[in-house]
Amino acid sequence: MRNPTKARAFFPTYNQRFDLSSAEKFGEVTFLVKSDIPSPFRTQELVERLETELSLLEFNPSVDYIGLTGSTIHVSLLTAAVAANHEVFNVLMFDAVEDRYVIREIDLS
Repeated sequence: MRNPTKARAFFPTYNQRFDLSSAEKFGEVTFLVKSDIPSPFRTQELVERLETELSLLEFNPSVDYIGLTGSTIHVSLLTAAVAANHEVFNVLMFDAVEDRYVIREIDLS
C-alpha cells in the first residue's frame, strides 16, 4: 500500500538526456510512460495513457509534483491532464542558473 503523504515527482516520459537527480529531493522520481511512447501527433492516445497512470498511481496534488522536463508536447499534455482534474497543484521547474529544480504552485481557482 502506498504512503499517501510521501511525495513523488511525476515526469511524463523517460528520457536519458535529462539528469533528474536534483528532483529526487522532492520525492520519488516517477515516469508515467516508460515504453511505447505514442507519436507526438497522437495526442489523445498520450493523454489517455497519462491520465490512466496518474489514476493508477493515485496522484495527490497536495503532496506530489509534476516535472516540467522533457518533450514540450509531453509536458504540455501532462500539465493539461492534471489541470483538468485539479485547480491547484505543484510543478517542478528546472532553474538552469541555479542548476536545480524549484517548486512553483499552479493555482487555477
